[in-house]
Amino acid sequence: MDISPDGATLAAGSGDSTVVLWDMDTHERIDVLGGHSKTVSSVAFSPDGSLLAAGTQDGTIMIWDIVTREAVPPVEKHSGYIADVAFSPDGKTLAAAGWWDDTVKLWDVATREVVATLQMPTHPVLSVSFSSDGNTLASSSGGAVLLWDMATRDEVATLEHSSEVRTVAFSPDGAMLAVSVPGAHSIVLWDVATRRKITTLQGGWAWVNSMAFSPDGSTLALGTTSGTAELFNVLAEKLEQAFPHTAGGVASVRFTPDGATLASASSDGIIELWNTSEWLRPRPFRLAMISGDGQQAAPGAPLESPFVVEVRDQNGNPLPDVPVTFTVTAGNGTLGKQFTVERAITDTGGRAKVFLTLGPVRGTNTVKVTLGGRELAVFHSEGVGSTVDLGERDFRSWHLPDGAFARLGK
Repeated sequence: MDISPDGATLAAGSGDSTVVLWDMDTHERIDVLGGHSKTVSSVAFSPDGSLLAAGTQDGTIMIWDIVTREAVPPVEKHSGYIADVAFSPDGKTLAAAGWWDDTVKLWDVATREVVATLQMPTHPVLSVSFSSDGNTLASSSGGAVLLWDMATRDEVATLEHSSEVRTVAFSPDGAMLAVSVPGAHSIVLWDVATRRKITTLQGGWAWVNSMAFSPDGSTLALGTTSGTAELFNVLAEKLEQAFPHTAGGVASVRFTPDGATLASASSDGIIELWNTSEWLRPRPFRLAMISGDGQQAAPGAPLESPFVVEVRDQNGNPLPDVPVTFTVTAGNGTLGKQFTVERAITDTGGRAKVFLTLGPVRGTNTVKVTLGGRELAVFHSEGVGSTVDLGERDFRSWHLPDGAFARLGK
């Protein structure tokens, strides 16, 4: 199951070899897309909503034009079951996870041809997910998640787990990767940049079939074999809500683009829509540099203007009372005249500021600003020579006049 980027249409693949399109406002069927050779096991809308990819149990992929309701037959196919399909953020590439042939095939959406085949280490591929910038593809294979560089098509990292991995999902900002590990009854959250585990979420479910982050990244929805759709608060690391289905395990979960509705599809053929607006909350989402970059002063002197950043929530509104960390990483300058690391709390306008005292040596001072442990902004300021007369022999700022020579070591 998937929901179109505009939130207007829900597409669900079924065991009768069709894809049913539903109107999310009226909750009525719009159309039925037939002609698939086998059970439709995975579907995905393109980023602009104009196309729908459908993978089937015999390895065939159909890409449908949503407007004309026409599909171009595939040039090539997997040797069996397509467990998952995902479009790249630019819509030019479709990744398909092969359960039986242990590969991820990358399709050129325009030509409908396979442009690369990523070979897994003799394990079925159950899930694929693109990072928000499209640079990285995550694929689950056995007890590991493989990260692929989409520019070179090379494997760049392997995230090991205690047992077989079922499904993977990138957070909306691409900074975090959620991995379900059924054998351990857990969800592992990884920091993508450092390749380190952030935390492990434990639950009573035996198997998590599907995961989806809310658009603001604060909530992770789980579809479980226990017959529930569950909401986990990622920041607080706790279960917020469990929605019980009438029957059957939950095979797929998806949020609407505004995060106010969760759709969950179960193995009994029923799709249920849940109101999740209660769990939408303002959270630190974006950090903007406001002022202070590029200032100049004499070495060892404080800058006249502070570095100012603004924290905004997922709706673009300034967010107060948020801790922001400023760290001097080059130039030996100090914050507050004695520390190289300082935390500032955003004011009622969502802004945090600090003053920098330049290091004692002429050169660039660099201050990195982080929000929630992730680097989001970098300030640069310059320590320059003072304008004192050369005769005063101020060695802290003294320099040779034009045409003079300096002996090494002097």
